[in-house]
Amino acid sequence: MKRKNTQSEPLKAKTVVGLFKLFAIMPFRLNRMIGGFIGWVNWLTKSRNVKITEINIRLCFPELNDEQIKRRVRASCIQSGMLLTEAAWVWLRPQSRVSPLINKVVGKEVLDAALAKGKGVLMASAHLGNWEPVLLWEGFQGNTAALYRVPKIAELDTIIRNAREKGGSELIMGERQGVRRMLQVLKEGKIFMILSDQEPVANSGVFAPFFGQPAYTMVLAQRLVQRTGAELLFFRCVRNKKGFELHIEQADFDVEEQNPEVFAAGLNKRLSQQIEHRPEQFEWAYKRFKTRPADIEKVY
Repeated sequence: MKRKNTQSEPLKAKTVVGLFKLFAIMPFRLNRMIGGFIGWVNWLTKSRNVKITEINIRLCFPELNDEQIKRRVRASCIQSGMLLTEAAWVWLRPQSRVSPLINKVVGKEVLDAALAKGKGVLMASAHLGNWEPVLLWEGFQGNTAALYRVPKIAELDTIIRNAREKGGSELIMGERQGVRRMLQVLKEGKIFMILSDQEPVANSGVFAPFFGQPAYTMVLAQRLVQRTGAELLFFRCVRNKKGFELHIEQADFDVEEQNPEVFAAGLNKRLSQQIEHRPEQFEWAYKRFKTRPADIEKVY
């Protein structure tokens, strides 16, 4: 049997880390321009990610014609390229340089009112815009925890951990002991942040509509809210000309709903409403509909 060649893996990791360091020393405006160019080139190559992006956009926006879909796919690729280079800038620059990038905040009073109740706040979002600067925003310092997954490139783990913790945030792994810590954080009256649009592991989700498509959806948010009495808020951090704007909003569905499918439908509807504000800034390259009900054909 042919041995798998792993000699290229360390070189690949060093190359990625080196590029991230290069992106980080650029002025932010140039960084974003380079990212957009990388995304545009990616769109031209018609890579696997581009094809997945097109599949997802066709599924979620059946009313668009071919030309409209083409434009949205291109815009999505450009925004994804910006996310790549921006992430490096955020991770490797001092917090004092990153926090001011959030130059507009809408709904700070919603967060303050929720925290004043002393019950903890669960803040949910989708992979929309750039969520990396949020943990370094001055309004969250020292009072926040977030779900964390180890990156596929191990050499980035230390970089990302250090970056996300430099504002005083705690990172919690999504395992059994991690869930206990999430519950504890909320019971202590703190903020726990989670990106709720990714597929959960097997037997930890339910199917619920997402842009009209059945999407396997996590039940973690429901369990955390109902076991702690925490306030459920939604946030999105999207790009504007000079940096980012952070929007914080209340849940607009019954968070005491006991039926997991009904709760998940409300969660997905709220996430989709956020995405509709800036659909080109959502990460459409993720296989959101990979797991399908048994009677529905696979799409990827």
